[in-house]
Amino acid sequence: MASFDYVDLFANGALSVNSGTFVGSLEAVDAQCVLYGVDGFNKSAGTVYIMVFDAAALPANGTVVPVVTPIKVLAGQNFSLALPPAGVVMANGIVVAASSTLNTGANVTLTVLGSTDVFIDVQYKLS
Repeated sequence: MASFDYVDLFANGALSVNSGTFVGSLEAVDAQCVLYGVDGFNKSAGTVYIMVFDAAALPANGTVVPVVTPIKVLAGQNFSLALPPAGVVMANGIVVAASSTLNTGANVTLTVLGSTDVFIDVQYKLS
């Protein structure tokens, strides 16, 4: 697998936005863009599932369709999702949420953490 140079990514106009503190979700971008990656840290005492949505606002709790497979993050662990070099086009924006639940069947259930347990950083480029 070829390595990817993040310096080139930012030299070519990519941006980064982060939660600034520990949160349950982040409405990162509210316009069409390209998602290159999501990183963060789970400081909670339990497992969380990081979900990424093509949306300008946080979806309601319930059955949802994230853009990528939810990322399981154990307590006290970092997480990272890298999508370069092409990224993923997001028509509506980027929302990242930490959920306490994940169904094992075909449906994914979003239950946004009510607490402030996750730090989130999103790398993207406006379209």
